[in-house]
Amino acid sequence: METFIKSIWAGLCIAIGAILFLNLGGVVGAFLFSIGLLTILHFKFKLYTGVIGYATTYKELPFILTVIIGNIIGCCLMFAFPTAAAGALVATKLAAPIWLVFIKAIICGILIYVGVEAFKEDRWYITILAVAAFILCGAEHSIADICFFISARYFSFESLIFIIVAIIGNAIGSLLIHNLKEGKICVTQD
Repeated sequence: METFIKSIWAGLCIAIGAILFLNLGGVVGAFLFSIGLLTILHFKFKLYTGVIGYATTYKELPFILTVIIGNIIGCCLMFAFPTAAAGALVATKLAAPIWLVFIKAIICGILIYVGVEAFKEDRWYITILAVAAFILCGAEHSIADICFFISARYFSFESLIFIIVAIIGNAIGSLLIHNLKEGKICVTQD
């Protein structure tokens, strides 16, 4: 139950970051979005993109699903903040080919893992930069995207596929960089 509650709080934190980004936009909005991840890490809340890189076995699947469900519930704060900016952002996101969504989600998974690791090493400024980077390069953060879809009031089969692809891409990016860090993926020079 504690994981579920901490996951809801994490979803709320990402919703607050999404509200800031939608209302401010640009570089300022991208940097202020990081307040969501910083709060999550400070209070040890459970965010899918922050925990998936550390999942080592399939036995952790119930934990991961609990975190995703809690995050989605927390994202529902966005129902109180419908914006035209969300509608325009969602339209742009849905215009991209699904393979590009997948690649952008992998990039986001890498950046969020870097941000989480930096926070653990008391390098919070890198956490802020990692969040701003994923926003400014247009990478797909599955939980933030849920916030944007909720704010835009856009629910469809197309948006569901988009989120599923982003969830998978975030996992792959985060797990790739984690395994590279742990030496489980060898990079050699010839």
